[in-house]
Amino acid sequence: SSGINAEYGNQEEMQKLTKEIRDMKKTRVDLLKDMRAQNKKFAAFKSAKNKEVNQLKRFEERKRADLHKQAAAQQRTANVMKKRYEEVQLINKRLKDTIDKQQKSLAKRVGPGKSMDVKSLLKGHIEV
Repeated sequence: SSGINAEYGNQEEMQKLTKEIRDMKKTRVDLLKDMRAQNKKFAAFKSAKNKEVNQLKRFEERKRADLHKQAAAQQRTANVMKKRYEEVQLINKRLKDTIDKQQKSLAKRVGPGKSMDVKSLLKGHIEV
């Protein structure tokens, strides 16, 4: 009878240990599933963040390119304006030189001490 009880006790302990092993295996499987789900979730999160970062980089590159284009266009405009200004200055200088020469020439023809309306003298020579 004590042998039967010992065998029964061993059998009970065996069932208890078997149940523990089964529970541990189930816990292990559940943990592996959770770990895989977490890894998948993290991969999706990382992918979304990488996509967002790449979009921001592209946006910044486009913005930088636009600013560069605008700066280049402004520089071209400034260069054209500077060139036109220099051309106008040159034309004004030539015109002034021409007027000065004509006034000297007229002053020689009219002679000293004689007063004459310079505008009327120049009227036939240049358009005012």
